[in-house]
Amino acid sequence: IVKGYGTVHVPCRPGRHERVVRLFCPVASSWWIRFMGWLLGNPASFIDPRTLASPDGREVVRVSSGGEVKVVFNVVMKDTKEFNFSF
Repeated sequence: IVKGYGTVHVPCRPGRHERVVRLFCPVASSWWIRFMGWLLGNPASFIDPRTLASPDGREVVRVSSGGEVKVVFNVVMKDTKEFNFSF
């Protein structure tokens, strides 16, 4: 069961990067669906997780705050010359 969703940009520079991701949970539109979700242990969730990455339609989704998660990225650039990338 998903407890929350969050989005963050993955850093593209080498090094250690700390990000704080704010989590949110979708809220069902009617009290009856919310109650049934609570009763059955199946809260509201996104059918298509790509909804989080697209800018269209996110402003009309009802959500509640789900806390924060600290994420640490250790980015290493290796073999970038082979693919014609230079940083």
